[in-house]
Amino acid sequence: MALTKTNLRMMDTGFITPLDFGAAGDGATDDGPELQLALNASDYSVIDLAGKTYATNQQLTLTRSNVTIRNGTIKYTGTSKSQFSILKIYGTDTSTTVLDVAASVSIGEYVVRVDDSSTIAVGDWVKIAHNTDATDYVSFFSNSSENMDYPNFKTVFFSDMQKITANDASTEDLTTLNPILGKLTTSSKVTELTSVLENINIINVTFQGHALRSIAIDNNGFSNASDQVVTVSSATHGLVVNDYVYFGNGNSDGDGFHFEDHVRGERTVSEIVDTTTFKYTNSGTTTTGTDGDANAVGLTGLNRALEINYCSDITISNCYFKDCPGGIVELNYVNNCNIDSNVYEGPAYPEADIFLLGNTTPYLTITNNRIHGGRGGNGVFCPSGHTARRGTTYNHTGGAYCLIKDNHFIGIRGCGIQLSSTFVRARIEGNHFSHAPRFLLENVSDTTSGNFNSLSIYLHTFDTEILNNHMENVMYTGILIGNTLTQNDVLTGDNSTSSLYSDTNNFIPFRSFKIHGNRVYSSRQRPGTQGISILGRVNSALKTMGSQITNNLVFGFKTGWEIATLSDTTDHNLMFTNNVTVSLPSTSTTNTYGFYSTGPGSIKRWLFNNNIFDVQGTAAAVDGAHNIYLWDTGCTNSTFNGNILSFENTAGSSFKNMNFGDVSLTGTVTLQVQKSIFVGNVFSGCADATKDLGTSISADNQPYNIGPSLSTTAADYAERYGLNVWSNINASGWPGPD
Repeated sequence: MALTKTNLRMMDTGFITPLDFGAAGDGATDDGPELQLALNASDYSVIDLAGKTYATNQQLTLTRSNVTIRNGTIKYTGTSKSQFSILKIYGTDTSTTVLDVAASVSIGEYVVRVDDSSTIAVGDWVKIAHNTDATDYVSFFSNSSENMDYPNFKTVFFSDMQKITANDASTEDLTTLNPILGKLTTSSKVTELTSVLENINIINVTFQGHALRSIAIDNNGFSNASDQVVTVSSATHGLVVNDYVYFGNGNSDGDGFHFEDHVRGERTVSEIVDTTTFKYTNSGTTTTGTDGDANAVGLTGLNRALEINYCSDITISNCYFKDCPGGIVELNYVNNCNIDSNVYEGPAYPEADIFLLGNTTPYLTITNNRIHGGRGGNGVFCPSGHTARRGTTYNHTGGAYCLIKDNHFIGIRGCGIQLSSTFVRARIEGNHFSHAPRFLLENVSDTTSGNFNSLSIYLHTFDTEILNNHMENVMYTGILIGNTLTQNDVLTGDNSTSSLYSDTNNFIPFRSFKIHGNRVYSSRQRPGTQGISILGRVNSALKTMGSQITNNLVFGFKTGWEIATLSDTTDHNLMFTNNVTVSLPSTSTTNTYGFYSTGPGSIKRWLFNNNIFDVQGTAAAVDGAHNIYLWDTGCTNSTFNGNILSFENTAGSSFKNMNFGDVSLTGTVTLQVQKSIFVGNVFSGCADATKDLGTSISADNQPYNIGPSLSTTAADYAERYGLNVWSNINASGWPGPD
């Protein structure tokens, strides 16, 4: 259909509305064809929805650049309630031009030499893969069994997306608009992108889909596992083949309700038996069926508002997203996207991704959004290439220079923000996270695994700043950083001392992190395991160098802080100052810590000063607890000064305020503490002050407990251990040697 009218407004302003193509704009009439005509109208760059509501029974597509859509509502009224995007914006990647990189390129450079540049013109877009070997992971978890517990620690490829600004045919050199984000070798590939859409703006638009729907499952509604049959107690289930269903509130801990099956959304409807019965598959395999009970339900609905592929310079601003349980947007090969000041009103599908960062999303900004998950969904989520996520495998992740700031993630079931290992140089600042899962997985036997995805910030990378965020009702971990990048790979240089200054790669991205000014509060209903956890569990992993952890508050977790320095990983040059940690043990009588570092590994040059640690609870509950515990971790050239450590109630017999090393180990722990200073610390809560500070510092690995019982002169005491204040000082006087 052509334009139904041409008026003075259109000639003067250059914008059109769907009304110009015959749309009714009444929210009931199917205006999908008219909307699509407006999106296709290449003579007009602005599509003004004129404040109207347009119903559409079809998916809408936009395949041209320089378009602004504004001021109205698009309401999906079609039949699909599954994984479906109301508006899909996409360029194309059908080119067969794949070029070999002819010479190594370091991070931060702008020139890439290829084997033949003749097919690439100035202004073309290319994608760059560091290699094509699917077994050469950018990041990888070291332990195969643990890898199943943490599947998203594995990233297959790193990809970059670049616009070509110059082509020197004499040298076959291509010059890129932005710096190269990952170093290239002669195994790297440059692929021409057929078309990349540029300058797309979506402003003040409401998107509405099909709301999340609940299906009551009949009592004992799951039959034999070989058929995976479900009977519903509702009048009708209303499902179609390939719909996704999330089951909850079952009465068994079998695979039928297992958390790890649900988290990747792999339960899909395979057959409709009748209006009250359907069959499902679980990753294409047979699992053990389970019975339902009076509370068992299935949730379905994955309409998403937007899907954007092969685009650059995208703005989504001041929009409202309603009844889109699949989330706001999925991005794949999108450069320089700005998502600002939008509102999302759930409830979301339990494992939906409100912002799904798929393949290659550099220079991304997500700011000032208000997300109301309704006890469902992840906030910002970047999957890895470990496994398919709802049928799609995202192998080519990449997202340097990401900014996520001043967002509110309210009622999120899973992760607030999860970024893969390729999101180096990210800044996460001023966000508010409030967790409220719809299903607490009461019947999953492994409750720790069951709550694993209840994290506020979950990163697999370094050179990241996490600043001034507020996290509440956390059921697992507030901030988790997994240092999973391997040494001398696409994003890193040679980390060995001998090669540190001869490697031609940039020092950026730097192998460090900054965690400052965050407030992390555990759930009271399901107390979290760790407030903030930094893991280094990778073979040949990079050493963490030069990190800052300052001015944070961590409250209510079983362990306030965990830093894992395992095998090849170390944490050097760390500033840990001015933090306040209050640990609340669960009913368990072991493994409650304010700060816990586990080895085997080493730490050097730690400034661990002016912190407050308080373990609260009954004497029985904190037996075996430590305020600061460095287990099997060598500590050299460090200071532990001016800290206040307290057990709120007198603890049991096996605790310590500071404990360095596991003194029960023989022959494996040597010189746990060397050339370190302990000055001006205040200890309280220990009936026996010799338990205030315990360390394996002698050559034969015997414990050396430091406290008032130490028989030495005051001068020697002060010189070696400073003027610490021990637990059994009271108003009657100083009982110690000085």
